[in-house]
Amino acid sequence: MKPWAVEDYSIERLRALFDEPCAANQFADTVHDVYFEEYFETIGAKSIVVERDYIDHDFLEDFAAYYVRCFQPYARTCTRLHFFHETIKTVDVEQMLGGSPRASKKLARSYLGFIVVRPVPQRPVGRTCLVTYDSEGEREYPCLRQYDANLFGLPLSVRSLAFQQQDKAVAACATSALWAAFQVSGKLFGHRIPSPAAITANATRRIPLDTRTLPASSGLTAEQMADAIRACDLEPVLVGCRDARDLRAAVYGYAGAGIPLVLVGVVEGESEDPPPRHAVTITGYRLGATARFEGLVSDRLSKLYAHDDAVGPFARMDFIEGEAALLTTSIADGKHNIGKQLFRPELVLVPVYHKIRIPFDRVLREILSLNFFLDGLRAAGLAMSKFLPSCDWDIRLRTVNDYKVELRASASTSMSVVLERGLPRFLWVARATHEAGGGFDLLFDATGIESDNLCVLRVDRGSPVPQTLREAAIGAETFVGAEGVASRLLA
Repeated sequence: MKPWAVEDYSIERLRALFDEPCAANQFADTVHDVYFEEYFETIGAKSIVVERDYIDHDFLEDFAAYYVRCFQPYARTCTRLHFFHETIKTVDVEQMLGGSPRASKKLARSYLGFIVVRPVPQRPVGRTCLVTYDSEGEREYPCLRQYDANLFGLPLSVRSLAFQQQDKAVAACATSALWAAFQVSGKLFGHRIPSPAAITANATRRIPLDTRTLPASSGLTAEQMADAIRACDLEPVLVGCRDARDLRAAVYGYAGAGIPLVLVGVVEGESEDPPPRHAVTITGYRLGATARFEGLVSDRLSKLYAHDDAVGPFARMDFIEGEAALLTTSIADGKHNIGKQLFRPELVLVPVYHKIRIPFDRVLREILSLNFFLDGLRAAGLAMSKFLPSCDWDIRLRTVNDYKVELRASASTSMSVVLERGLPRFLWVARATHEAGGGFDLLFDATGIESDNLCVLRVDRGSPVPQTLREAAIGAETFVGAEGVASRLLA
């Protein structure tokens, strides 16, 4: 068989290519079939270049850990499907192989990414790197990186986050969620990105003697997921997320810095008792278009985008309005049952560099306390109230270098003082913005100790608030519970 082929894209042809390695796949009956049909229609796929006998690093490690020892002779090679938004013909690939610059440019400029098809029954979707949908100006995908593919000597690239389906032999949903998160944290913090088999092994080193490591059909506990994170020389930050506001704020604070979050929750509507737990990787979010100027920017999060191995990459999860966190999900036991279940979050695990010691909720508490007292002063109707505009608070983790680069571009009046000042490598930046314009930044040391005043600096961006408070002789001691941050605001 020829090592490559060119196909016109259609969902029927894609189904056949997924079923090709194993006759038992029956891809057309799955939720993934519905999801990919919509996904490829949205990104405008027109052609597929099929690359056969492809060796995928992650599957090869999984193959060595489990499949090679099976009685059934599973194949060690995969098929890689490359997608393009222009019509690609066989002659284009032949000309590219012959060195044609025109054909090479055509393939490169229309590249949409790839899917690795594994020879695994019922679980064929391997490493998948596809462009995201059109952002529409409100969708944000901060947890992306560049992936390079080489098609017979032609370098291709796509900005994405790798996804793959769990195979229930070396990976359960938690393993797949961690694997996707490590794709980004490995680039951010410089650790080796483990394969699904290695993640399962790292997570289950301390399991009871009466439990199997492989096949990984029973999933991972939160403690085991934390062990897998520590094996990458990272620290697992546990965030409670049963409150919708806390979940929105945590997603915005960490994912906004490019750090994916692993969200664990219960799938409601299942017939099982107790209902099963499920893990997804939060890769992005959607903000409402209208600024409120009365609290947290993160309160405007209306949707999350998640790598959900039971659905597909960048799957949408909508918030159900209410104080308790509750999300929609497309998880189902078949394509005809989509939309009958909900996802109730229970906890979030964030893999962070070990020097990032201060969790998000510590900074969030101080900012909410500060804002509470500022709101109280405005509500009191004092003469100074008109000089205390309300604030929209944007709280995110930043590196000091990224922050200083942004500050230089903004031409802030405080620029030279801050640029020359030594600051921690990692900062929590709480940016207050006023509806009429202007504001200020409060910088928190993300590498400090809990008992210290972590707010190290105020950066002015044209706000009347600090001067108004000083002229009214309102001291930091007025802000009970936020005295440290208030002292920097008044400095």
